[in-house]
Amino acid sequence: DTAADEVVRSAFGFQGQKCSACSRLIALDAVHDELVDKVVARAAALAIGPPIENYAIGPVISAEQNAAIVEEIERGTGEATLVMGGRTVDKDGGIYLEPTLIVDVQPDARHARHENIGPVLSVIRASDFD
Repeated sequence: DTAADEVVRSAFGFQGQKCSACSRLIALDAVHDELVDKVVARAAALAIGPPIENYAIGPVISAEQNAAIVEEIERGTGEATLVMGGRTVDKDGGIYLEPTLIVDVQPDARHARHENIGPVLSVIRASDFD
C-alpha cells in the first residue's frame, strides 16, 4: 500500500513534470500484479483540474509539451501495453493529460530507456533483484 501511494505521488505529482518524478517502476513478480492494481486504482482516483482549486492533476506546461508527451506515449505503446490514461483533456482553458500507466515494458524498450517528462509511468517486471 505504501509503495503504491508513493509511486503515484511521485509519478503524477506536478503532472510528472519534475526531475525527481518516478517514471519507471521495476516490480518483482511476487508483487507486480497487486502493486499495478493498486497504482491503477489510486491513479484513477486523481481528479483533474486547476491546482489552485486543489486538484491533484493540473495542466501540463504547454500545448507543445503535451504533444511531445502524447507522441512519446504513442511511440512506446507499440512495444508495451497502455493500461490507463494517455489522453488529453481540455478543461477550464488548460491542457491536461490523464495519468498514464504502461505495463509489459521490456528493459530495452523505449519507455524503459527514454525520459518522458509528463504524467507517464512505465512498469517493468523483474523476476528477481539481479
